Amino acid sequence: MTRPKHTKKDVNHAQVRDESRQVGIVVWDLADLPTPVLDQLHFWRGQVRVVEVKPKGKGDVFERAERGEIKLTESEQAEWESILALRAVGVDVTVATCAEDVIADFLKDERKEAEDAAV
Repeated sequence: MTRPKHTKKDVNHAQVRDESRQVGIVVWDLADLPTPVLDQLHFWRGQVRVVEVKPKGKGDVFERAERGEIKLTESEQAEWESILALRAVGVDVTVATCAEDVIADFLKDERKEAEDAAV
């Protein structure tokens, strides 16, 4: 399943990209590429994150669909399949509504790496 080549970007897409860049994250904006490519790649402190941007209030859309609470749109279903394919090969995907979501995911991994090194 693929999304059309010219889908509308989420209203906060540029905000996530620009605010991430303001704190030193390198962001590659991929939203103009068709699915299976997700919205953005973020690079920070030796880590890489694939980022799917969702509007405020929809950051949990995939979890809600998994629980059967909602039905995904065709575009969301294609995004979800991309996320699952990446996770199946060990690639972390962040579903973000703001730059803080991305930063929190990066920091979570830094804390985990520090804890693993201490053991």
